[in-house]
Amino acid sequence: KAIRKELGTLSLGTAEFKVQCEQVEKQREEPYPAGWDRVEFMFSANPGEPVKPLSKIASGGELSRLLLGLKCILARRDQVETVIFDEVDAGIGGHAAEDKANKIKQLSEHYQVLCITHLPQIASKADEPFKVNKFLKNKRTTTEMTLLDDDNRIDELARMLAGNSVNDETIAFAKGLLKKEKE
Repeated sequence: KAIRKELGTLSLGTAEFKVQCEQVEKQREEPYPAGWDRVEFMFSANPGEPVKPLSKIASGGELSRLLLGLKCILARRDQVETVIFDEVDAGIGGHAAEDKANKIKQLSEHYQVLCITHLPQIASKADEPFKVNKFLKNKRTTTEMTLLDDDNRIDELARMLAGNSVNDETIAFAKGLLKKEKE
């Protein structure tokens, strides 16, 4: 029930999710490292379609949203203080990206959330936005993080939107994303 509720907030309101358990034939006294049962997540994203093994049918976007939902549930139950999402935006865009951004923002009201993203819809919701750069220094990859002020934040959101083709329209859109977040 909890995962179905979460999926409803992540543009998967009609999805089905079930856990299928089968007992493994006991051929020894002690449980196997994975236990006595074979557990498989079953999933269907579309109404009228039967649930099938998640590992075989879920798209990257469906999988990333399902994992976000599960992580939200587990964070509440485990009473963790920090939740980390690394490129949680895989395979999504548009409405699903906004739903995911809202879910992460909602989670951040109760937990410290660190989120690495390539989507401006998600990045615009950060309380403290950082830009991460990787570069070579002395033949080694070095990573640098920089806290963004308001002007640099707009520039970075515009770059996320348009790559090397930033123009007045993408800057205006980036400003609009931030204005929307403050309302």
